[in-house]
Amino acid sequence: DTNKNSAVCARHLIREIDRVGRQILVNLVEHKGRESVVGSAYASIVGHCVSSELIDARMIRYIPWDFHHETRGMHYEKLHQFVEQLQREISDMGYFWYSDDNVLTLQQGVFRINCMDCLDRTNVVQSTIARAVLSEQLVRMGVHAAPEQGLSVYPKLESILSHLWANNGDYISRQYAGTSAMKGDFTRTGRRNFSGVVNDATYSLARLWINTFRDYFSQSVLDFIVGNHQAATVFRTLIDLRSHEPEHIQQIVLANEAKIRDSVHAAVGSGESVKLACMVQSPMELGTLKLENAVDSVLIVTDAAVYVCGSSSQHRQSSVSIELSALTGVQYGAYITETRTPQGLDPSYNHGIVLKFDSASKQQAGAIVTASKKDASCTSSQFIACKVTSEAQVVMQHANESTNGLLSASIKDIALVRMERLEKQTPNLLTEHICSTILSQKLVTSATDQFITDSPIISAAAAKQGVSFVDKMATSTQEAMSLENDYGAHNYHPLPVVISRGEGVHVWDPEGKRYYDFLSAYSAVNQGHCHPHIIAALTEQASKLCLSSRAFYNDRLGAYERFVADYFGYEMVLPMNTGVEAVETAIKLARKWGHTRKGLDDNGGYVIGVEGNFHGRTMGAISLSTDPDSRRGFGPFMPNITAVNPVTGDKIRYNHAEDLEAVLNAIGDQVAGFIVEPIQGEAGIMVPDAGYLQRCYELCKKHNVLFICDEVQTGIGRTGTLLAIEHEQIHPDIVILGKALSGGVYPVSAVLSSREIMLTIRPGEHGSTYGGNPLACAVAVAALEVVRDEGLTQRAHELGERFREGLRQISSPLIKEVRGRGLLNAIEVNTVPGKTAWDLCLLLRDRGLLAKPTHDTIIRLAPPLTITAAQLDECVEIIVGAISDYSK
Repeated sequence: DTNKNSAVCARHLIREIDRVGRQILVNLVEHKGRESVVGSAYASIVGHCVSSELIDARMIRYIPWDFHHETRGMHYEKLHQFVEQLQREISDMGYFWYSDDNVLTLQQGVFRINCMDCLDRTNVVQSTIARAVLSEQLVRMGVHAAPEQGLSVYPKLESILSHLWANNGDYISRQYAGTSAMKGDFTRTGRRNFSGVVNDATYSLARLWINTFRDYFSQSVLDFIVGNHQAATVFRTLIDLRSHEPEHIQQIVLANEAKIRDSVHAAVGSGESVKLACMVQSPMELGTLKLENAVDSVLIVTDAAVYVCGSSSQHRQSSVSIELSALTGVQYGAYITETRTPQGLDPSYNHGIVLKFDSASKQQAGAIVTASKKDASCTSSQFIACKVTSEAQVVMQHANESTNGLLSASIKDIALVRMERLEKQTPNLLTEHICSTILSQKLVTSATDQFITDSPIISAAAAKQGVSFVDKMATSTQEAMSLENDYGAHNYHPLPVVISRGEGVHVWDPEGKRYYDFLSAYSAVNQGHCHPHIIAALTEQASKLCLSSRAFYNDRLGAYERFVADYFGYEMVLPMNTGVEAVETAIKLARKWGHTRKGLDDNGGYVIGVEGNFHGRTMGAISLSTDPDSRRGFGPFMPNITAVNPVTGDKIRYNHAEDLEAVLNAIGDQVAGFIVEPIQGEAGIMVPDAGYLQRCYELCKKHNVLFICDEVQTGIGRTGTLLAIEHEQIHPDIVILGKALSGGVYPVSAVLSSREIMLTIRPGEHGSTYGGNPLACAVAVAALEVVRDEGLTQRAHELGERFREGLRQISSPLIKEVRGRGLLNAIEVNTVPGKTAWDLCLLLRDRGLLAKPTHDTIIRLAPPLTITAAQLDECVEIIVGAISDYSK
């Protein structure tokens, strides 16, 4: 049925137009024979969609091109003629281009290249179009040597692109359609030769057999082609795939030689003799082994120090210098960072070293970190990791090392020479030589036993274990966001940034950009991301017992409950998982107490809240809410749980004790509990006037109403006291805890109260399978120990004063108010036409600080409590810069 087929086709095309823009449909099927039946039907349906105005004709162009007929007789030049016909479409469509996080051009649509039985023709045409687009990019950048000649003027680049498509065409085809029928020699040579015929026959006869084996081509090749990686990744991929192009390898060798010379000249001190210098990969970051964003670096061993120098354009000013006297040990061994290829799992080709030294990087000059014996007053041990490059390796030393000549005063004038014998060694053997060179120089000063240790840095097993499904799929920020949008419910509106790693006060995106975290997961990571004490407790308990349910006793719960009760000064604890579960538990507990102790009838049991509250998004929590976005479309709500005066219908205002007094004077005998946040977080860090909470507490005592304090976001040191309510010297009847109770490592919450109130709930009346599980107990105890042992509560108090003072020094008419307590703060900005706090958060993100608006004009600022004064001052400068940009 033409109408039905057209309707289905139209829906598909409209969806794709909405997603990626204008569609250029290039159909490569034969115009005669059996393929023509499908091809003509496809053309007819698309034409019917346009003629019937089912789709906008301006957004669709259908182009039939019989690939086999046009190129028959080895007329491959017709491919380029065909692309020339599409030149206007290519120019009009443009391409996505960004630099330094600035979007320079946007793509207005896509070419959809269709064939029939496989992707041979599609890949060939796509590769030709890709060349045309690249040529146009070079023209727009103003660097094309001869635009009229296209890429043919760059024979080496043309060769690289041809081999990229040809060598990885099979992989590309399988990723798109599960077929292995790529005729690689066509794009490589532009002709069908005898080896090509054999190649085609092999693929055709053995396709099913081939598809049963793993394809070892690097994922990064496909990522580049679909736009998830930049060009630099392609050349890294060519090396990883062990390209056998002599010209290509020679270019890289010469480039590496230049990098070594530049690094020696920039880093090595006068009078030092270079014993060995070679290419490595390093995170260029102290204390980490992860190489997701490895930097091509130079390792230099001299008679006085060891240097690791970043050699990329982004890290050229970064170096680590360790005097031999400060070097405490060297570990060498397998360093597996790639698990998708056989070579990536081979320890012989994946070796590295870890340089250990006693320093906390006290001395800094720009981005240059130094470590020397004079830093010995700092007892913390640091390290930097290096993975020895497996391809295009260059090893050099000062020329006089082989002639035993005397060093001159101008050591940098001495020539560096290649050590070709070492360059031919596999990385494991070269690594051993590096270690022996370091040891021989260290012995001149001193060397302890076990100075050199041979053990895996990252073993194959550990590397495989660390590669999750998400790690394999989310290879870029854009892809991670797309996956979440496509497969996840749209119940959040995140800031457009992807976090893939966190440590302390910092988080990193998949591309390696570092940010200060000023949201702290809504104050869940008060202790900093992945605090080692908490992670150690997690892993230790996880290896023993994670879950027993409450059907049985476990050996962690009782000790945890006693620890928490003593820690906060309460008699009993009811463990739950999430903050809103604890809120629901507190509501149930208050009602049960009201019915069993206060004598409320079935029409009573009111639990009263205040305007602007946020206690979560369950039915009980939104029944208390006055936020239209939380309530819209979710009624009817739970009766007698409200922030509205049941008598007058007026909202019970926050920071207005008279509103609560009016309610309790009217129906106080029917009210079980009053729930309040000591500082309203989601409302915009609303700090009440002194005495407000005290007055509310006194009213509750007067009317025999439980005073319930929601400390999920404000508790555990965040505001400069252990609980925020302590600023008013109040001991609530019920306290609700969550978030930072686990340091952001595991969902843990709790309700604290007296024995009299808590024991109103009997067995079977409330519970949770996971509440109080052994893993949660171990994590929560460790998290609270960190707050206590590291003095985070006092730190929040002191640094909070410093932070607000710094913000108030900002001279800008945009800042309406700075408010907060401890390290829970907010900036409220004056409105700017066409801009909101969201736009300011984007500017902060671009400068390396992540925060989230809570309303159109308010930005919450809540870093981990482990932040230092120097880091806080740096963040104030970031905020100053973002506000300056915002005002432009």
